[in-house]
Amino acid sequence: MKITAIGLCCVGLIYSLLSLAEYTIIFQLIPIWYQVGNHYTKGGVIWILIYHCFITLTITSHLRSMFSNPGYTPTMQVPDSVPLEHLSYCDNCQQWKPQRTHHCHICKKCVHKMNHHCPWICNCIGAKTQKSFILLLAYSFILNGITLFIILSSICFAMQAQNYNLDENLFIILLSAFISLFASLYLVFSGFLLYDQLLIIINNQTEIEKRNNKIAITTSIYENFKTVLGSHITSWWNPLTEIPDPDYTEEIVTQIKVEKFQIKRIWIVLGISFVLIFSLFATIINMI
Repeated sequence: MKITAIGLCCVGLIYSLLSLAEYTIIFQLIPIWYQVGNHYTKGGVIWILIYHCFITLTITSHLRSMFSNPGYTPTMQVPDSVPLEHLSYCDNCQQWKPQRTHHCHICKKCVHKMNHHCPWICNCIGAKTQKSFILLLAYSFILNGITLFIILSSICFAMQAQNYNLDENLFIILLSAFISLFASLYLVFSGFLLYDQLLIIINNQTEIEKRNNKIAITTSIYENFKTVLGSHITSWWNPLTEIPDPDYTEEIVTQIKVEKFQIKRIWIVLGISFVLIFSLFATIINMI
């Protein structure tokens, strides 16, 4: 992790918005529509649990991405299996640099399978942090969707309520509008980044390799995901599981033709599923 002024501003913005969203959703909107007397309805309890579940997963993934070793290339002897024509040396780190390793000029270290240095986590996205970064994008995407859904539901409830006073609730209306704006921006932002990360996993590339028209030799899409997310599919969604050491002898070749997976279709299906799931949640909660 390398803390910079820009990184501190980005991290501060993230946690300020998360705190403001927590206050708006949990302490303002849900009590208005899902609290009777001093007690929450079953629907209110469910929404609170769902919201806190995903905000906890989002924060855990972010902290994991920030404080984990991104995959700094250790000092080691060059394996005998590495061809002489593929040998490379990092003058800055004074050590052997594997083909999929790149030197980060912010961290001042070589990072294996480096994608980029991300100011939002003050760290590099590399072999050891790509999983937690992807989970951060996925959970923040869902969290922003939940936030927008609750705010839009509250608007619908307010429009149907006969005794709802707009003047008395002007503060919460403006606050909800402010949170909605940033939730919408981050929803699109995290969605595009998640799409990009899934695409490079499918093609077994990094962002740097993608720009340089390089690609690593791969066996299957499933194996590519196992390399990034872990060997057991049950642990893919857990940001706390350890990622095994990468293969430093892995070779890359010039990309001639890559049969890219039809991820756009999956993206559409996931989007429709996302809407249907939350519509179902809302229906069940309102029935309760």
